[in-house]
Amino acid sequence: MVLSFFFNKSYLKKLQGRKESGEADAKNKKEGFGDTAMTAMFIGLVSAYMGSYIGSFVSGKGMFTFQGDITPIIVAVVSALVMAVFTYFAEKKHMVWLESFSIAGSMLIGMIAAVLI
Repeated sequence: MVLSFFFNKSYLKKLQGRKESGEADAKNKKEGFGDTAMTAMFIGLVSAYMGSYIGSFVSGKGMFTFQGDITPIIVAVVSALVMAVFTYFAEKKHMVWLESFSIAGSMLIGMIAAVLI
């Protein structure tokens, strides 16, 4: 998460440079604080779940012994699938308004999955 804070901006510029000029003009506006905050919360959610899983995996009863539960992996997969569904509908079905809710929706549904599990 810390490395993403330092290196993500240059990586995003590199990705945006590869877009076609028509898409680049439409997306050229600066991202607001709300978008950045939601992205940071989503990265925090994923980092918290995956960090606890990796920590249990590595430092359980010796190196590479699995002592934790599988909840973080299931939550990460559910969140990724929900994000993929939102992205599919936004890009292929031209429901552009879903793009605003993709991170928040995947984060909330991932949290609901964690509670249900």
